[in-house]
Amino acid sequence: DAVDIAAFDLGADDGVDSAELDRIELAVGESIDLELLPVDAEGHVLAGNYLDVSFASAIAVSERVSFAVIEDWEDGGTVARITGTDAGESSFVVRCSGVERTLEIVVR
Repeated sequence: DAVDIAAFDLGADDGVDSAELDRIELAVGESIDLELLPVDAEGHVLAGNYLDVSFASAIAVSERVSFAVIEDWEDGGTVARITGTDAGESSFVVRCSGVERTLEIVVR
């Protein structure tokens, strides 16, 4: 079965399921908190170990800020804070349980 990594903007949560992100736009100095979850092809959340976030170019930084608890699981997912540091367009890779996902980032 295919495994992917879902990325959700925690700041956009308004009580309705937020759309999954594949692109992030930030201003220099602005941050976004992403919930990063390994999922199967049907979208079911899988247990997985978060490894890291790496950027193709140094226009942003990332830090792991907490775990996301899902349906009474402990350590079900990870919250990573992405902060824009320099203007530009690039990509970043999220790694979790041997799976990688590339997302686009724009910092203005």
